[in-house]
Amino acid sequence: MFLSVFDSKEAVYRACVTDVWKPAETQLSGRIAEIDSGLIEKKRAQVVLYFNELCAAHGLDFLSFEATGVKVLLSVTVKAMKEQCDVFVNRMLEELAMISTHGERAAPILVEYKRNGYNAQRAVIDVNRRIDAIEQERARQAMLAAQQEERATTIAKVDEAAEAFAPPVQEPVSAEEPSAPEADPVFTITFRVTAPKSKLIGLREYMKQEGITYGNA
Repeated sequence: MFLSVFDSKEAVYRACVTDVWKPAETQLSGRIAEIDSGLIEKKRAQVVLYFNELCAAHGLDFLSFEATGVKVLLSVTVKAMKEQCDVFVNRMLEELAMISTHGERAAPILVEYKRNGYNAQRAVIDVNRRIDAIEQERARQAMLAAQQEERATTIAKVDEAAEAFAPPVQEPVSAEEPSAPEADPVFTITFRVTAPKSKLIGLREYMKQEGITYGNA
């Protein structure tokens, strides 16, 4: 008996409340969400239009509204969101002005700035580090090339000196006609010698013993 009465009341509740209210509540929630979504889109359209006009006025056509990080919410007024856009654009203008002071490196820094999500300080550091490394490598390669050229020049002068000091080829002399002794020709050759100090001292002593004169060029 008790269960029967309870079941009857539950059935009435379901018929009058649950089965009627729940669908109505779901429909109402959907309608509210639809209205909220429409209001948010209306606000967003106003703010995006303002942002695009602001960028066009300052020549910032590469910027998108998403880059501002501004969240369009019902709880935030359009005026407040426009002010957030102002702050973002002003910061961009300051950073672009700073980038322009870097001379020839300004262009690659600007490219890196756009690539890394508008972090000016990071862009300057990364580009300077990259370009400095390239210039250092070029300087190293140039120094190696100069050293190789200098070594090649020194070797050529030594070869020239060795050839000059080589004894001349003697023509066979007839036993019947003894040839008169020829004077030993004298040459002046300029070259640079690179060697340890002990070797240079030995070379100087050798040249003294052989009667070879030397001096500054």
